[in-house]
Amino acid sequence: MLTTGWPNPKNPNSSPFIYRQYQFLKKHGIEVDVFHLQSNHNPINYLIGWLKVRKLIWKNTYNIVHAQWGHSATLAIPTKLPLVITFRGMDLEGIINKNGDYSIYGKLLVFVSKLASRFADEIVVVSKNLGDKLSNKNYTILPSGIDLDLFKPQDKFECRKKLGLPTNKKLILFTAAPDHPRKRFELAKQSVNLLKNKIDCELIICANQNHENVVSFMNAADCLILTSAAEGSPNVVKEALACNLSIVSTQVGDVKERKGTLSHFEICESRPETISNALLKVLSIKTKNNNRKSVINLDENIITNQLIEIYNKAINKK
Repeated sequence: MLTTGWPNPKNPNSSPFIYRQYQFLKKHGIEVDVFHLQSNHNPINYLIGWLKVRKLIWKNTYNIVHAQWGHSATLAIPTKLPLVITFRGMDLEGIINKNGDYSIYGKLLVFVSKLASRFADEIVVVSKNLGDKLSNKNYTILPSGIDLDLFKPQDKFECRKKLGLPTNKKLILFTAAPDHPRKRFELAKQSVNLLKNKIDCELIICANQNHENVVSFMNAADCLILTSAAEGSPNVVKEALACNLSIVSTQVGDVKERKGTLSHFEICESRPETISNALLKVLSIKTKNNNRKSVINLDENIITNQLIEIYNKAINKK
């Protein structure tokens, strides 16, 4: 497995969805070696990584190479081994910089990722909108799975007590670093500030936390706010659904497909007034939230079995 995102000493909670997929593959009897490239946007690091991957492939008897993100696949090309590439978002959408524009480096990643897709035996995308960006339409849509034994409803008061959060107001959860340009924290902040004129509420931040704490934050909150400019298939939305947490989101990734006809879930334009009104709407709903049932088919065990089927399909092509 080749990846540019992996838990490390500087960021122990990096790419938890990749690490979880690795864990469940092993749980299902697949032997997995992981090569983590810390590129730091440096082409020299890619070259060094390519040489190291050559050595790994030469020394071992692998059945398949699985690249997480399109640009990671360059480390394995060319290869006689079956190659599976999972496209996850920025590899086909680009990277948004501090000015809110798509960076030159991000545009290069998109170019390289699309080029790499031509060498894949099987292509996986986490949402249809990513697949639409590929000229090769022979892809499988396979979102990241959810550990449903972990992400599940818990007692709200106990979770607030555990995290030291107020118990007498509505809490709106933002699950990203405030300085991440693509997540647009200021938009979330402006939206909640407008809402404060109508109800007693507070914006809380959950960033760089382990999964156990993320679950606690989701169960402590009254609503998730997602103000991203772009996403592949936001895992936080699926995890919020698993915890029966209400959601207000901008139209990104596969959020529209996730919503379907669900209540306690609003998709809106990227304007503070619109988002604030959507927050008020979902926070005013009196009926019980039972959206967890909509993500039962995303159980990580089910997704892992589907991924293994894709592996077998790629192997049989060789």
